[in-house]
Amino acid sequence: MLSSNTKTRKLILEGNLYKVFLVISLPIMVSNIIQALYEVIDMFYVGKLGAMALAALSLTGPINFLIMVLAMGMATGSISLMSKCIGEGAFSKFSRYAGQLVFLNFILSLFVTIFILIFIDFILDFLVVRGELKELAKSYLYVTICAIPVMFLSISIIYILNSQGETIISMMIVLIANIINFILDPILMFTFNLGIAGAAWATLFSKLTTVFSYLFLTYRLNRGLKLGLKDITPDITMIRNILSLGLPSAFGQMMISISFLIFNYFVIRISPKFLAAYGLTNSIIAFLLLPGMSIGTGIISIVGQNLGAKNIARVGDALKKGFFVSLVVLFTVNSFIIFFREVIIRVFTDDLEVINYANNYLLLASIGAVGYGLQQGFFGGLIGAGLTNLVMILVCIRLWIIRLPAVIVFQYFGIMEDSLGYAFIISNYVTFIILLCLTFTKYWEKPQ
Repeated sequence: MLSSNTKTRKLILEGNLYKVFLVISLPIMVSNIIQALYEVIDMFYVGKLGAMALAALSLTGPINFLIMVLAMGMATGSISLMSKCIGEGAFSKFSRYAGQLVFLNFILSLFVTIFILIFIDFILDFLVVRGELKELAKSYLYVTICAIPVMFLSISIIYILNSQGETIISMMIVLIANIINFILDPILMFTFNLGIAGAAWATLFSKLTTVFSYLFLTYRLNRGLKLGLKDITPDITMIRNILSLGLPSAFGQMMISISFLIFNYFVIRISPKFLAAYGLTNSIIAFLLLPGMSIGTGIISIVGQNLGAKNIARVGDALKKGFFVSLVVLFTVNSFIIFFREVIIRVFTDDLEVINYANNYLLLASIGAVGYGLQQGFFGGLIGAGLTNLVMILVCIRLWIIRLPAVIVFQYFGIMEDSLGYAFIISNYVTFIILLCLTFTKYWEKPQ
């Protein structure tokens, strides 16, 4: 069962919104920074194995994301339902929804594991991956497949905690897990000579740490949610509610992952060195997206809880203030990255061709990242209101109607290396304008 946790709930429903963003979104941002550091650490150590291993890790990134989309989709759909329960003060109902999320994601993880095991060769062949690159990618992915149930459970745990506003606990859990990953990466990769597969094993052990840390913090230290067996017992009505919100979210995120697999196809056509630069740069760009994403994740809980408490006017105020906070932070962080981009890139590789490719792409992607970050607060409002169908549509428009055709057009006219950067900029700012116009309609005031 969940204690009322009146202090955090009262802050979200009644407190100064800038303080709410600080208390709720800052720990999320720290968690996301830690998570991004984990990816950079993997990239750093794998880079020591050579450009081919770095390219293999870059290639598997979208595949890993595709594996995770169902868990993330169900969790994203559930967070609106759970947050509204908190706002209503229906804490027993909250625990039931949390239990159903854990049950549903566990079942889905089994299906995904079997599916990927069967089709892994087909996926790599579809991406025209051959020779050494294919063998390196497979050695990494086979370990990742073993970790799928644990990864699904860890995703559920983090979303359950965030929906309560217990973002400090989730931050602590992520920190502990990534310290384990940081320690294990070089040991498994180099001391035990596991190569790129060692990075995957380190990830598996770190995700197990997430689960054990959650159990210790909640059951031993009495922090946050405690699930009972009755909460995990299947409830068809609640599962249907989660699926109604989670499937559109999962589909939208699946479209993101598939689009990046296709973008990888366009990248591979250029050269393996550009693929390495593309993956390296995307790991850096992940940091630029964190402020907007963190504020957007916080807004989901803020909007959900206030809608549950019938505190409608506060929703619009939260979206407005979240936008201005995002704007200031994004402009500051992206300016820093643009100015020092070559210095940052040289930390990860000394290959001059990779450096030149990455330097130019990072400039374009940094400009586009501001538009992406500004979207996230508005997406958070839509998710908090339960409008995941609309989020799915907008994500598909951004990727499939705008970005992918833009890449094709640019490459048709001979703009190869810069095509993805230009398309990233155009698609993000067009989608941001659409979201801004949608927010002016005050959709949260309409009955859902």
